[in-house]
Amino acid sequence: MRHFLDQTAQEAFLPEITLDRGAEEVLRSYHWPGNIRELSNVLERVLSSLEGNTVRLSDLPFYLYRSRKIASKLSPLPIRKFNPARKKKRSFTP
Repeated sequence: MRHFLDQTAQEAFLPEITLDRGAEEVLRSYHWPGNIRELSNVLERVLSSLEGNTVRLSDLPFYLYRSRKIASKLSPLPIRKFNPARKKKRSFTP
């Protein structure tokens, strides 16, 4: 991954590009179903709109970290089975 980032930056005549920890973690953990071609395309898009010389998590396409972001915000919740007998009946009185 680092090789492709350096190569893409060099081809675009950009200075050395660094990755912050979050961006690097997402790039390394993503499945990359499109293989090297998808990685290369993502890096090209990120570098074309990058401000500064550090790639941050927010610079990456949302789909790369969507499941990670959602999973980190969720906490396990107890699951209750629906019991119709527990349902309270409300009566209407005018």
